[in-house]
Amino acid sequence: MCLIEVPTDKARVATYIEEELKQKLERLAALEDRSVSNFLERLIRQVVEQAEKEGKL
Repeated sequence: MCLIEVPTDKARVATYIEEELKQKLERLAALEDRSVSNFLERLIRQVVEQAEKEGKL
């Protein structure tokens, strides 16, 4: 796998997930014409916004 570094002001987050989960994630992202990174950022943003509304953050 070749990683291409793209200039960005965003923080990098790395994680380990099961291969089957990764494949499903890639399919879901593709259904929305998004990169996996963008798809995950959107999901994380939704969870954080919900936590803020509930007063958890």
